[in-house]
Amino acid sequence: MSFWIYRKDKKGKNAVYSVTIPFELLIIILGLLAVFILPRYMFDSTQFGRDSISIAGLGFALFFISKISLFKERIWNSWGSELMTKPFKVAYRLGYVLMALGISGSLLFYIFTSA
Repeated sequence: MSFWIYRKDKKGKNAVYSVTIPFELLIIILGLLAVFILPRYMFDSTQFGRDSISIAGLGFALFFISKISLFKERIWNSWGSELMTKPFKVAYRLGYVLMALGISGSLLFYIFTSA
């Protein structure tokens, strides 16, 4: 697995850098996350629902902060992140990802606890 990074080189030309990450490293990282996170949910089953709502709230906060940056520039109507600066673009997209994860986790919690 590799990530591509688009930058300008020293001469000002566009360049593509490939950063390779071994697939086994991703499995190790997921395993370490599971070791530290799963015991938290084994002793308190409602903790997963609370964490999901917190993640969705954090995502909405990031989304809202990135939209406020446009309101400060007197841009009242915009769709997407084209008009934002780079840090706010990242916050906007990360906000959407966290909201999707939080809502999905909340739905999973509801499905598995209501049965």
